[in-house]
Amino acid sequence: MKSQSTVIPIQKRIGIVAMASFIMLLLTTAEAQAGSKLFKNYKMLVGTVLSIMFLVAFFVTIVMIYFLYKYREGSAEERPKIKNEKRFEIAWTLLASLIVSGIFVVSVPAFLDATDSPAPNQEYIVVNIVGYQFGWDFTVEGQNTTTGYVNLQTNTLYLLNITSNDVIHSFFSYDLGFKVDAVPGQSNYFWLEILEPGTYLIQCAEFCGKYHYAMSAYIYAS
Repeated sequence: MKSQSTVIPIQKRIGIVAMASFIMLLLTTAEAQAGSKLFKNYKMLVGTVLSIMFLVAFFVTIVMIYFLYKYREGSAEERPKIKNEKRFEIAWTLLASLIVSGIFVVSVPAFLDATDSPAPNQEYIVVNIVGYQFGWDFTVEGQNTTTGYVNLQTNTLYLLNITSNDVIHSFFSYDLGFKVDAVPGQSNYFWLEILEPGTYLIQCAEFCGKYHYAMSAYIYAS
């Protein structure tokens, strides 16, 4: 006698994959090293948005399953016809507006930190960064140029002056929460203050040629 294998419906499989992906993304964001204030705000923003998405998806799924069962084929339940039900329209419009407003409120700190400049009298150190195929050169004000790494101090304000000497690159650090393009003949600036000691990976986030994948560097913060 052949045993019958249990076949998981496609809807359940999609739900399981979506749930697992959500949990993995949330845990990854929660465990990531928050090296800067900007990234702390980014973590809060991503966590809040993902939580809202999960709650909305969970509610919609439960309601959908309930009505699918209640009004399944062969059910004796009466199928009422709803026309011009303004209460529902007002309710879901207000709910969507509240969700979007909430996301906007938690987005403001991250946006302000990403665009705000320090006080005019605040001291800072300039770090000149030059991208090229396939590496990064760093010149901290008053120090020699280093290739592939740079030593920075925590709780010190730096002005990153980022450019390229060949093609377009992108100076990207996930743990520090920034991504700045390196464009030939143009300087792009970014304010950086590292809060926690550690080693921070820098990667090129703009395809720039054959060895783009190997174009990385490190910030050693102490």
